Amino acid sequence: MPGPRWGQGKGPSFVIFGLRSERSSTCLAGRTRHRYGARMQESQLETAQLETAQLETAQLETARLELRAARVDDDQLRSEMLAFCHRHPNALWRTCLAGHLTGSALVVDPATRRVLLLHHAKLGRWLQPGGHADGEGDLGSVALREAQEETGLTHLRLVRPAIDLDIHEIPERDVEPAHVHLDVRYLVLADATEHRINEESTEARWIDPDLDADLPASQDLRRLVRAGLGRLDELNRRRSGGRTTTCD
Repeated sequence: MPGPRWGQGKGPSFVIFGLRSERSSTCLAGRTRHRYGARMQESQLETAQLETAQLETAQLETARLELRAARVDDDQLRSEMLAFCHRHPNALWRTCLAGHLTGSALVVDPATRRVLLLHHAKLGRWLQPGGHADGEGDLGSVALREAQEETGLTHLRLVRPAIDLDIHEIPERDVEPAHVHLDVRYLVLADATEHRINEESTEARWIDPDLDADLPASQDLRRLVRAGLGRLDELNRRRSGGRTTTCD
């Protein structure tokens, strides 16, 4: 007689059915956990991306406030920089290839009215300390940080609001395309003059703007020096009159 077929008889049918059910349940539970875990990861990623976007928006708004508060006469330049921020939500980052916001500092010794300038290693020009925002919307803090890093001076005081604005071109270099820097500039007061430059500069020099008229400096740097010393004179007059000003 032929043997029993699968499905006939209690023994084989029961055992096979039981094994298949257990494996199916295990696979189904695994797939469910996998889908749930994937959905959780997607949700967490979306939340993180939203929080990052909100933070970047808030930082850019802080930068806009710094631009609006700047004490400058050139409202057209201010408008151009605000318009750039509107067109480029990532204007605080170097990944904005068209250009990005920077912060710089005119470092002044208030006792002698001398100004500290650095000879930039890559650009080969005399410049004030400054650098990229790298996502930081408080451009005054950026200027103070860069001044400390590039000069080695530690006893520095930031004066708000900004005293000058400038847009200047940065030439193409290696894999970096030509772009613009939208620079927000502040007066920074130094309580000590012993500086120590980093690798970004080849030389540092304290200059007396009245005696070093032949110093090879650009017109925008000379404008910045005039604005900074004018602001310093204003601060001194206010102190003489018993009024205070905002320093960080």
